[in-house]
Amino acid sequence: MHIFLFDYSGKDSLLLARILVFLKALFAMELFKTRPDQLSQDLIQQSYDRYVQAYEGGKYGDRNQIALRKLARQDLVEKCQKIIHFLESVANESDLTLLQNAGIKLRKPTRKKAASAPKVVLAVAGGVNDGN
Repeated sequence: MHIFLFDYSGKDSLLLARILVFLKALFAMELFKTRPDQLSQDLIQQSYDRYVQAYEGGKYGDRNQIALRKLARQDLVEKCQKIIHFLESVANESDLTLLQNAGIKLRKPTRKKAASAPKVVLAVAGGVNDGN
């Protein structure tokens, strides 16, 4: 089992490029054909296209397009996060290379060590108790 990480930070142009590479690899995977309906290829592509359109419109300072771009970015990121959670649950070892090439970083989950209880030292008042 791996934890999948995808970098959503950076400028809009960089995020668009990363997500485009991710989506092209995703749509080519056989694994993605078994997805839930709310993650359909058409919905994801529409969300990506809406983000590109808002990005192009907001390049020259149109405030309405910039506001739309922020909303479109948030929508696309949420959909990508859902896809990545879906892939975490169904991906097997043969899919990992393709996912890594698509920009997903893999990390094995780490377990936290349980904290040990502090040692308690009991002292007897008045010295050693000899039983008398």
